[in-house]
Amino acid sequence: MTTSIQTSAFNGTWQAIPETIYFSNSQPPAGFNLRMTIMITEDRITYISTNDTDKTKAPILQSWEAPLDGISVPMLNQARFNQIAVTRISASDYRVMKMKDGDVIAGEFWTMHPDGAIFVRRGVAKNPEGRSHVYDEWFRRAE
Repeated sequence: MTTSIQTSAFNGTWQAIPETIYFSNSQPPAGFNLRMTIMITEDRITYISTNDTDKTKAPILQSWEAPLDGISVPMLNQARFNQIAVTRISASDYRVMKMKDGDVIAGEFWTMHPDGAIFVRRGVAKNPEGRSHVYDEWFRRAE
């Protein structure tokens, strides 16, 4: 099946707004810097991100592609996750589940603001020790 490009408000490059980040288990690290590029077509999403908050370590890179039907697919080359499932709820809302061997490690809801300039990623995640925390991350279009 051919995938046509659908205009999506999520398409483009996004930058985290550090002063809006909330983690229930701690404060966001100083200099929080997460940048992502998203491309949504009629039936798929492609996601690429770089988190270079900790300048003493190599940036954390994440890249994946998934259908928008909620079916779990392999998430390659990631230490914390090996599966991803994305569901389009509406044109402005998506559910993203990142899993390790079928266990949900992070469940996220992405919501686009009506103006298309800001989107919020809210979720619950387990750290490597198995403790859960809630997070809200706000992003604006990168210039």
